[in-house]
Order: sequence, then structure tokens, then C-alpha cells
Amino acid sequence: MAITHTNFLTQVRNYTEVDSNVLSDTILDQFIRNVELDIAGQVDYDDLRKYANSNTTLGNRYVSMPSDLLILRS
Repeated sequence: MAITHTNFLTQVRNYTEVDSNVLSDTILDQFIRNVELDIAGQVDYDDLRKYANSNTTLGNRYVSMPSDLLILRS
């Protein structure tokens, strides 16, 4: 089911039980943008992934990590 931007803003205002004087289009648009940025920061995108291979050494319990490692997932 597709929803238009205007319909979405109306549904948010109906849910929060306020009108456009309280939640203006500008405020709601900034809220939507902030949520989009928050989600984008939490999602792993394939184009940002890097893979590294490492060899284990008998008696050494550590594995070397790439120098540009940001987050270790597994």
C-alpha cells in the first residue's frame, strides 16, 4: 500500500492528536530526516563491508585485524 507524504503527515498528526499548529510540516520533515539518518547509521550496507582473511598460528590466541577496521561483526 503506497502512501503519499501528505497522507503520512496527516496520519502522524492524527496519531499524536495534534494539528499542524503544533506539528508543522517543517518539524515533521526534520523528524522524518532524523529517523532516516538514524536508521542509515544502524544498517550494514553491502558497499561499506570489507572482508579480511587471517591465518591462525598454533599457540597464538590472537588474530591480526585490518588497520582500517571500524566495527567487528563476527
